[in-house]
Amino acid sequence: MRLLFSTLIIPIAGIVMVVIIVAVVSMRKTRSRELDAHLDPRTKEMEHERKMKELEVEKAKVELERARLNKNPQAAVEGDGWRRRRWHFLMT
Repeated sequence: MRLLFSTLIIPIAGIVMVVIIVAVVSMRKTRSRELDAHLDPRTKEMEHERKMKELEVEKAKVELERARLNKNPQAAVEGDGWRRRRWHFLMT
C-alpha cells in the first residue's frame, strides 16, 4: 500500500503543482492586460484634453492678435515681413 501511495500520489501532486503555478501566472498576465486595456483609453483621453487646451490657448492668441491688428491696421503694414504675412493670413 505504501509503495502504491508513493508511486501514484507524488507524481500526481507534482503535476498538479505545475498546473497551479501555470494557472496563477496566466491569471496575473491576464489581469495585467486588463488593467492596461482600461488605462490606455484614459491616457489617450487625457492627452486629447491637453491638446484641446493648447488649441484653445492658441486660438485665443490668434483672436487677440486679430483684434489688435483690426484696431491698428497700419501697424501690420509698417511691421516686419512676418507681421505682414501673418496679417495677410489672418485676414484671408
